[in-house]
Amino acid sequence: MDESGEPGLLEVNGSELYVERSGPAGAPALAFVHGGPGYHSYTFSDLIGEELSTDHQLVCFDQRGCGRSAPLHSAALGIGDLVADLEQLRRSLGIPRWTLIGHGVGVVIALEAARQFPSAVRAVLSVSPWVDFPRLAGQLLRSAAALRGTAASDPAHDPAHRGRGGLARLEAAFGLVGPAELLGRMQFRDVRSRMHLEFSEAASQLAWSTEVFWAMARGGLWELDYLPRAAGCPVPQLVVAGSEDATSYPEQAQELASACSVPLEVVEAGHFPWVEEPEAFLEALAELERSAGEAAD
Repeated sequence: MDESGEPGLLEVNGSELYVERSGPAGAPALAFVHGGPGYHSYTFSDLIGEELSTDHQLVCFDQRGCGRSAPLHSAALGIGDLVADLEQLRRSLGIPRWTLIGHGVGVVIALEAARQFPSAVRAVLSVSPWVDFPRLAGQLLRSAAALRGTAASDPAHDPAHRGRGGLARLEAAFGLVGPAELLGRMQFRDVRSRMHLEFSEAASQLAWSTEVFWAMARGGLWELDYLPRAAGCPVPQLVVAGSEDATSYPEQAQELASACSVPLEVVEAGHFPWVEEPEAFLEALAELERSAGEAAD
């Protein structure tokens, strides 16, 4: 992003991140924190950005090593690195306070940013949350085994995998069914919904960064159960989950809402609710903003 505000690269903590900012100056700021790990912000901006930026300053950015950002230069990447990038990005853009929309693993980044910098975060919308990664890896393994018609043997019980049970489950799952096929089967309401997202992905000409995915695995992501820390998040929150998203609903979404004592909105969608149910997604955001406004009064 250059001085004129045009989309582009911005140096953040020694990495060049792709950043775009849209919407009226002075409007409430929103930042979208994408998931993956290793995905990008293009499809969110493409499919719902115009609606959001009518009355918000919308910040969409690709995390380090992802999408249009510069390549990753480290072998391991942790949640702490991405939280630090998010906070430095806010400061670089001169935004006093913003609402964070976290998606998938981006929920952990958003919640941890709110924990560490509560005066900078007005509220957090947790969409299709991934927060307990060893459990998620187990779900992926069971689903992969069911697709292949085989029994799921849990490698986390093997002493050889002590301390890396979540990653061992993930590797076993992807050994049975490739990640694109497995997640495609688990995350979409129907073929039409999947094609809608894939058309946007094709237009972007961007690839999911397997380099970032495995760098975060080496950084310990798949051994992380964030739920105990999530309970200490001090800002207003709302959890949104798609009823057809087997990676997040019901376990991950329900447990996050329960741990944080916040509402859970379940919509008839998969992992990307703004694709299948944009009106419900926008109403959930409006509800959160009303709640945050009441909390500030």
